[in-house]
Amino acid sequence: MVHITHEDVRLRNLDIECAHNSNIESHTNSIERCMLGITRRDKKTNDLIRAQTMVEDVIKTAKKMKWRWAGHIARRTDGRWTTNVLQRIPREKKRPRRRPNVRWVDGIKRFSGATWMRIAADRDMWKEKGEAFIEQWIENG
Repeated sequence: MVHITHEDVRLRNLDIECAHNSNIESHTNSIERCMLGITRRDKKTNDLIRAQTMVEDVIKTAKKMKWRWAGHIARRTDGRWTTNVLQRIPREKKRPRRRPNVRWVDGIKRFSGATWMRIAADRDMWKEKGEAFIEQWIENG
């Protein structure tokens, strides 16, 4: 049996946060320019390039997938380790003196509140909130 710690899960499920969004977006834009053979000297806007390549925004896709996965995990009732990790509150040791690490679920809790797992039980409501969650990331960058 493999022993998986909370730290392992946190490292595997790295969240795309605001600090990384600009790096990801600039890299995606450069890939799209390369696909079309356009250089930065051509002075084409990223919106024009995106319209030509018809590539969906990477950050928007990642947020949509994260929201759907969180709803899927919250609706599980079979007691798998993924559900248990989301509900776990570590109390083994004293927390370090620094800013706490951003956890995978923090963005969802910030948007939906602490009772997000109850809200996720209703698929229709969760889907509506998911669209608002994604729009929030598009607007705020």
